[in-house]
Amino acid sequence: MAFVKINARSGGKSLSASIRKEAEDIIEPKLRDKLEEIGDYATNVSPVWSGAYVESFSFVPAGSGAGRMRQSRPDDDNREQRWEIISGAQANLRADLDKIDLMEVSGVVLRNRSPHARDVEYGPTPKSPTGYAVFAKVKDRFR
Repeated sequence: MAFVKINARSGGKSLSASIRKEAEDIIEPKLRDKLEEIGDYATNVSPVWSGAYVESFSFVPAGSGAGRMRQSRPDDDNREQRWEIISGAQANLRADLDKIDLMEVSGVVLRNRSPHARDVEYGPTPKSPTGYAVFAKVKDRFR
């Protein structure tokens, strides 16, 4: 009787661990790219007055209560620095992703903890009588 024994180890790791590592090497960069695209879009469609709203975006692991919060004074007007503020917010979001093990968490949440986030999203405020619907736009685009 002849037989062939297949060793389910590759380089000292189990075959399932090797397959998982290969899958993670493929999936993780694509997942990160998609999350960066979501963050970039959210910041690009956000209004900038003082910058506090757009700078309050953060990526956090699902279930985390954490997140970035910036406050502004009513007389802050930084609209002329819009693209610099957005660029800084996007860098913050990328730094958030660097801190999250995307393959180990159950999910990632884009959050905005600005004190006036609800007013920006839904209105009404003097600057946004109908709201900007930033999160609604993000959901529609990446559904």
